[in-house]
Amino acid sequence: MKEQKAAKEVLKMVCYEIDKLEFPDAHPRYYTRPILEAACQDIYEVVDEILMRSPEAVRYKDESGYDVIQLAVIHRSEKVYNLIYTIGERKSVYRMIEDSSKNNMLHLVGRLPPLQKLRHRTGPALQLQRELHWRQEVEKLVFPSCTTKENIFKETPDKVFRR
Repeated sequence: MKEQKAAKEVLKMVCYEIDKLEFPDAHPRYYTRPILEAACQDIYEVVDEILMRSPEAVRYKDESGYDVIQLAVIHRSEKVYNLIYTIGERKSVYRMIEDSSKNNMLHLVGRLPPLQKLRHRTGPALQLQRELHWRQEVEKLVFPSCTTKENIFKETPDKVFRR
């Protein structure tokens, strides 16, 4: 508990120092990697703090072209996903966003989760139940037409999920 409080204080101090920089492009340069990594690790406090200071950070992308919510879906970062979902500013974009392979959010949720997430689940039945629930949550966000849309490999989200 003490460490968590100290970490939050350090985060605020670092963000404060970044905000003091006089360069107009300082935010993207210093906030991009931390917000994207926090999205992957489900560290919503970091994502929240950065978005409070730099709302445009929600649009930052990694080297593969994925933004914060796409990374949250891929890495099963539920707290970050819920945070971004409740902000709602870009919901219309997320409803139909695609990556370079024409994968929408349902294609991304259909992929296997990262190994560290698989290790935390006990038993295949519970794992499948959790993945189905996660998919249902993301399905609420996207347009209904996304459920049958094919990527460049001619795969629907269902096909990706079953594979």
